[in-house]
Amino acid sequence: MQPNPDLNENPTVVVCGSIHLDTLVQVDSVPAEGGTLIVDDGTNSLGGKGANQAVAIAYDGVRAVMAGTVGEDRAADVVVEELNAHGVDVHSIKTSWDLPTGSAFVATNRKGRPVIFVQRGADALTDPTDFVDEFASADVVLAQGELLPEATEAIASVASMYSARLVLNLNPVVTVTPALIDHADPLIVNMKGAWETIRRLDIAEGIRATDYRAQLEALLQYCPSVIMLRGDHGCLFAQHSDGLDDEPTIYEHPALKLPEEKIVDGTGSGDAFVGTLTAELAKGTSLYDAIPLATAAGAAAVQAVGACSAFVRREKLLEMVEAEDFPAIRVY
Repeated sequence: MQPNPDLNENPTVVVCGSIHLDTLVQVDSVPAEGGTLIVDDGTNSLGGKGANQAVAIAYDGVRAVMAGTVGEDRAADVVVEELNAHGVDVHSIKTSWDLPTGSAFVATNRKGRPVIFVQRGADALTDPTDFVDEFASADVVLAQGELLPEATEAIASVASMYSARLVLNLNPVVTVTPALIDHADPLIVNMKGAWETIRRLDIAEGIRATDYRAQLEALLQYCPSVIMLRGDHGCLFAQHSDGLDDEPTIYEHPALKLPEEKIVDGTGSGDAFVGTLTAELAKGTSLYDAIPLATAAGAAAVQAVGACSAFVRREKLLEMVEAEDFPAIRVY
């Protein structure tokens, strides 16, 4: 990738989202309903989509400001210290006496596929209006779906008030309103999330659940750009065309194929993708040029246990993108 002299050299991304202490375990398989599985080893680490994505942004060399809430407990000390150690600006994090720091239990099977249970805890108290000073200085605001629905909706309003670009990773799909989706640039969803979103917008008539092209085109009725994460199949993405009458071009970026033995834990793959993409957009990189680095970040993240502990720096991502076996973007 060639240097672009028009890029923003000192961008700021405000990540308004969840902060958790994760408990990570590795299992052969998840037991059936009513079953019990004894796990001898487990580790605790920083988690939460907001915190994970903030770390990925910092690893890409962009200032990441964490806007979230933790409890008055030992877990808060651990996660805030780890965020700081990863280079995230933690000065705005709020502390509550009413609820404990959010937590998650993550069980990953032998194929690297996780099952995750989240307890919001203090995340439920995060109010975007408490962070207006941070929003006012942001080039980009990044939001996810792990806060309360009303908080996610408020993020869009506050970001718009200060003319900050909103990147919305609507995962999980906790709320869908036309106003929220309209502000997202891009809207980032997985395959189930895309279908759920167009259903809630009441624009799914005549569209099959497997017709991803039609779903992207439907979502572009509301937002300027959209990305559909497809796991092992990579991602699809599209944005409004310059010509008013032109149909948008839908692109596909295949996933980097890895040997099975290298796929250890997919817990933070999506967060690595979203954080890296957001950092690149904050610099002024086009969506088309940001997607390969984000894809590399997601591929790197599955090769170690945990989320943030598996992330790599931008220099490594550039090496991956420039390798001969790295997949190319193509028209879908």
